[in-house]
Amino acid sequence: MWAWGEEVYFGVQAGREDGATDAVEPGTVCYWLAGVALALPFGPTPLSQRAESRLASAANVLGRVDGDHRALAAVRDGDTVRVDRA
Repeated sequence: MWAWGEEVYFGVQAGREDGATDAVEPGTVCYWLAGVALALPFGPTPLSQRAESRLASAANVLGRVDGDHRALAAVRDGDTVRVDRA
């Protein structure tokens, strides 16, 4: 698990979907294509404009964080994060 701005991400594998985007609302669950990772942006990243979370490049949107996505601010590099399908 790694952090970049107000985003945590960790390795997974999937293919690109139609509608992949780099700008999402905080709390969106994404598959980040270039990083081959699940990305959980919870606020601004270094590339963000206004209230969006902007990933470094396109991602598939998979869903939303159930509950307060700001709780991800407590996650640090190397922490274990559990993701379940709701």
